[in-house]
Amino acid sequence: MNSQDLDSLTKQEEKADTNRSENRAQDAKGITASFSMELSTDKMQAILIVDTTTINLNVLSSSHFQEYLHGANLDKELINFSSINQIFGQINLIKSGKSGSPVIRVQIATGKTPEKGVDGYVKYYHPRDQKVVIKDDGKADFRNIDKYVAVKKGEKVATIFKGIEGKSGKDVTGAPIPPPPIEKPEVNLGKNITYEETKDPKEPDRVYVDYFAGCDGVLYNGDILMVSPELVIDSNVGLATGNIGFEGAINVKGTIEEGSKVISKGNLYVGENIETTDVFVGGDLNVKGGIKPKGKGTIKVAGSLRAKFIENVVIEVDGDIIVESAILNSTVYCLGSVVFSGQTSSVINSTITVFKGFSVYNLGSNAMVPLTIDMGVHFKNERLFNELHGRIKKSEKELSTIIPKIEQIISYMKSYKGKLNEEKRKKFKEIYEIYQKKNQNHQSMTKKYEELKTLRFNTEKVNLVVKGSAFPEAIIKYRRQTEKISKTQSSFMMSFFPGQEHAPMTAINVKRR
Repeated sequence: MNSQDLDSLTKQEEKADTNRSENRAQDAKGITASFSMELSTDKMQAILIVDTTTINLNVLSSSHFQEYLHGANLDKELINFSSINQIFGQINLIKSGKSGSPVIRVQIATGKTPEKGVDGYVKYYHPRDQKVVIKDDGKADFRNIDKYVAVKKGEKVATIFKGIEGKSGKDVTGAPIPPPPIEKPEVNLGKNITYEETKDPKEPDRVYVDYFAGCDGVLYNGDILMVSPELVIDSNVGLATGNIGFEGAINVKGTIEEGSKVISKGNLYVGENIETTDVFVGGDLNVKGGIKPKGKGTIKVAGSLRAKFIENVVIEVDGDIIVESAILNSTVYCLGSVVFSGQTSSVINSTITVFKGFSVYNLGSNAMVPLTIDMGVHFKNERLFNELHGRIKKSEKELSTIIPKIEQIISYMKSYKGKLNEEKRKKFKEIYEIYQKKNQNHQSMTKKYEELKTLRFNTEKVNLVVKGSAFPEAIIKYRRQTEKISKTQSSFMMSFFPGQEHAPMTAINVKRR
């Protein structure tokens, strides 16, 4: 065979191979024409449908399915190629006549369902809602409502867990499906709140934000999370607010109503009036209106007091008292000075005990109702002095009953030269220990009592000033001095100091404003 014949034969074989490849491609195309794809409504499932009535099952191979699936509009990661084996399993049943349906349906792909995340949340460490307390008698206590929460600087007030976002899914075509939304709580921050973000070391996806009080104050954790160094009550203090107790300053825009209780460890500002005696102030008390309680009790102020008027009250003030118009029908104790700022101010039917100075326009009135001003007295030390006096008398009486027993013990021990049996020794020891304890207490009280003899009075000069008139029945005291006004006196000053026999009235000139 020459070279020409060899070339001719090679070309014939190549042509035959090409024809066979084209025939196979045409056969494959004809086979896959019997394949179809059905997607579920949500595109999360893909069903491969094979119509075996138009296919030569003997030439069908897995490559036909793989070729078809690679050309289908499906996400290749979601195709379950092993399902092809199920198709051939059903084909074998058709060949054997054991399958009644010539159409094969097999789920060939499944979408990836999105994963739901973890909802976030807010945790508050203090109550957010006021609670009405049911008392033992079954009545509801609307006043003692725990509505206002005091916090210290650095105290944790809330924690937010931000939540964990879910993971997206995708349908069989590869189109993304977003995860369901998670709860994402928010906290609206106000003043004096600090925060710190932390992660769970075991689960870094878990992010927490802790919120802390930026100062001492009252916590507001409603629509806004904030801490105020001042508790502000925009209304009256009454049933609606409950009783108020706060470590810092309190600002009451209205009136403190009858029956209410207010305890402020700081300053207290009252925009209108005080109608209750159940008030304790650790700082200054400033009342824009007046103090006129309807019940009994004592208002106590650790700082100074400023008010328009004071009426029908017992009040103790450790600082100064500044009153604009009048003190009426009251008992007032003051460790500072009492000063009236009004041009027509007056004291009527009251007893005022003041440690320092006293200044008023009118002392008494034309009605000539009795009143007393006791100058230079430290009312707390005076009370303790009187209390100790009674306790010392009681202690002396108790010691007088024990001392004879001690004397008997001493005499007995001398007679027996200290030789006592155990029972006697124990009894004598108990009696002596009781005596020793009571005697030490007695000596301590006596020492304090002697100190208070001086400390209950002001050792410096104190002045009383009357700018207008002092009316009959007004009494001015200073230690052993007592000055009773028998007739109206105008514009004078009296200066008191220790060792003085009598303080004279000195006329003063008062400038009219």
